[in-house]
Amino acid sequence: MSDRHRILADTDFWSRLEYELSGWFRTSGSNTLGGYWCDGFMPKSARNTKEGVVVQGTAWIEEGRTSRGQFAFVLSIPQKLLLRYANNAVLMVKDIDVERRRLQLALASGTSMGAERREEL
Repeated sequence: MSDRHRILADTDFWSRLEYELSGWFRTSGSNTLGGYWCDGFMPKSARNTKEGVVVQGTAWIEEGRTSRGQFAFVLSIPQKLLLRYANNAVLMVKDIDVERRRLQLALASGTSMGAERREEL
């Protein structure tokens, strides 16, 4: 596995991302999304791009006690964060499509992994 793809095996990173996405749902201010939470990520593949790496996989998204099941996710990681994503990244939720069960996420430079809201959601 190349250094650019080592994130696939970083269980600490995926646990932090799960926690951050759950926090994003909780504080989203959305009546629709506020009761959702993330119960885990399973990264399946990573693809190199000019900008960095795009990771695809499965996320388990729940609503209260009712399971919503598996969602496909895409996570974009910029080149400058590939080797130091653990301490210098902010989670950005780009799009959530509950009907199609898809998440589009990105990491951006920041002082610690936190959650940013996208106003359109």
